[in-house]
Order: sequence, then C-alpha cells, then structure tokens
Amino acid sequence: MELTLALEEGFGLGELAQERTATVTTLGDIVRLVTEVRQETGARRAEAGR
Repeated sequence: MELTLALEEGFGLGELAQERTATVTTLGDIVRLVTEVRQETGARRAEAGR
C-alpha cells in the first residue's frame, strides 16, 4: 500500500491498482512500471483527443 501511494505521488501517476505494484521488488521494476503507466496514460489522452 505504501509503495503504491509513493509511486502515485512521487511520479505524478494516476491511481494504481495494488496488483500492479505487488511484484515490484527492484529499481528496474519501478522504472518499467512507471514507463508502462505513462505510455498507457499518453495513449488514452491521444485517443480522447481524436
């Protein structure tokens, strides 16, 4: 729970499901997760802008 909140606040991410952060154990996992979420958010924004 604390990791989820820290990632959301620290990286300006939207609300994350705890299942998404359950497997995060390394810095590389954090980089991968943040990158994926930002790409998904960008894709949704682009889709909404059409």
